[in-house]
Amino acid sequence: MKKESIIPIGILLALVFSSMPIYALAHSPSSMVGSYDYNAQELHVTVTHNVEDTSTHFIQEIEVLRNGIHAANRTYSNQATTTGLEATFGISAEDGDIFEIIATCNLGGEITLDVVAHESASSTTEGFWTQFNIAWVVMLIVGTIIIGSIFVYCYVKHS
Repeated sequence: MKKESIIPIGILLALVFSSMPIYALAHSPSSMVGSYDYNAQELHVTVTHNVEDTSTHFIQEIEVLRNGIHAANRTYSNQATTTGLEATFGISAEDGDIFEIIATCNLGGEITLDVVAHESASSTTEGFWTQFNIAWVVMLIVGTIIIGSIFVYCYVKHS
């Protein structure tokens, strides 16, 4: 194999590896903010999920666990806006209860957030690390290592 043929192969591999994590990231919700209003006994959730077509790519379900036990869930057949959705759940809680909120995309991917109910004030929490955000970072690192190894191997073999 000539050195001239190594470059196109390397570019092709770089494109393949760099496009894989973008595809995975495209289907997961990017962030979620939750707050619990203790006085009103309401859990407020805002999920950021940027999509082009809200009828084919949307948040399909929000599930809420209170202290590890199913408390509520809501399913959707589309998304209200191209940027995400907001939901309010009327769920009673005692001081210190932990709500685990899971938002799932209809094309795959989910984000999880924990919110603690506090009697003295509303509590707000943000979440970012979805399974696909983590996968994207891992794939980027692995892809870089693989592509770098191929270039080094080809360079050493043909020099």
